Amino acid sequence: MKPPEVSIIIPVLNCERYISYAIKSALNQSFQDFEIIIVDSGSKDQTPQIVKKFIEKDKRINFIKPSKPGLPYARNYGIEVAKGEYIAFLEADDLWHPDKLLFQLECLKTKPEVGLVSCYSVTIDENGLLLGWRLGVNVNGMVYEKVIEKNPISNCSVPLIRHKCLQTMDLFDEKVKYGDDAEMWIRFAKKFPIATVPKALVGYRRWPDNRSKDYEKILEDGECILKKVFNDNPTLPKELYNFCISKSSSTLAGLCIIDRRYDKAKEYLMKSLNKNKTAFLRDFHMLGIAILVISALVLRPFIFEKGFLNLLLPLVFKTKPGKKFIND
Repeated sequence: MKPPEVSIIIPVLNCERYISYAIKSALNQSFQDFEIIIVDSGSKDQTPQIVKKFIEKDKRINFIKPSKPGLPYARNYGIEVAKGEYIAFLEADDLWHPDKLLFQLECLKTKPEVGLVSCYSVTIDENGLLLGWRLGVNVNGMVYEKVIEKNPISNCSVPLIRHKCLQTMDLFDEKVKYGDDAEMWIRFAKKFPIATVPKALVGYRRWPDNRSKDYEKILEDGECILKKVFNDNPTLPKELYNFCISKSSSTLAGLCIIDRRYDKAKEYLMKSLNKNKTAFLRDFHMLGIAILVISALVLRPFIFEKGFLNLLLPLVFKTKPGKKFIND
């Protein structure tokens, strides 16, 4: 039997609330030559039962339980068993636009030198509604320093990757809790050209209990990753390191605004300014986040959320909050 063209790897752990939406968004792709590999790191809820119901209807879905826990290990295990020429990852609480694979495959097939194709993503809430933040940057070519500076591959549900390129590399670092994907894309960009489909094809979910709320650990792991990158590449400019640390704190300030955590937004904005006071002059998104945070602190929350926030978000992040990302 001919192997599938794309392998979709979905790591899962206790995600009964959202896993069916993620699987449906994969199954509803306009491009249909794929397998789905669901890697369970030890779910104690109804996730396995939900997945098995999908398997009964579609034999392209495989459900496996590796011997070790952890998200990086689950991704690596999925890559090892994948049969496809191309690899895509989908987080268990995220969503794909129906044409996500189609657009990215067209890009890879017309640019044989490219190893990975990215796209934009948009933040969504627990109900799949847009929160108003578009993530991602349009980069193309050998863009190693730009990947370090701008984090254009904004989350792991974004890239489509040539399998043969991954087979030449060390995979996701299993010692890293947060940011293992960002570290991987930095190493990837040093070896292979990257391209971007400049469309919002991923819904990146923000919900009250998800793992991305441990902001201090995110900053700590991010700084460790950057230190390793710069220690391994001493020719990288020192000002780039300071800018990246500043931008990490600024990004968390923006996420705190989305989550309505205004005191924490102020805290991370101050950390960003303390690290690099001029970074906001070279990055439009950082400047926009600073304006949002200051506005939230000056205005009453009701006025800010009902009026000012909805005016500023489309200007800064190019998406209007409140609409459905995709139809369920």
